[in-house]
Formats: sequence, C-alpha cells, structure tokens
Amino acid sequence: MPKPTLTTESGAPVVDNLSRVTRDDVVEKNLSRFHAADAGYGKRVEEAVRALRED
Repeated sequence: MPKPTLTTESGAPVVDNLSRVTRDDVVEKNLSRFHAADAGYGKRVEEAVRALRED
C-alpha cells in the first residue's frame, strides 16, 4: 500500500514543494507554521522535508 502524500487542503504536495526550496529561512518559517497549526502534522512534514533535503 503506498504511503499517503502530505498535502494542503488544495491538494498541493507540501513535502515535495517545500523540500525544493533553497532558502533555509523560508523552509523554517513554513515548518513553524505547520507546527503551530497542528503539531502532529507539522512533525510529519518536517521529518519528510528534512529527509528529502538530506539526499
């Protein structure tokens, strides 16, 4: 079974898009907003973004 894709309400693939951002300050600002809105979702997004950015 495929892993669910973390998306916004509009269906945008959050992790894919955010992992391509080259400015660390922009990534951190966005991650902080996800954490503030929903801590669990923010944690999942952050872990996935960091994993993709390390590759």
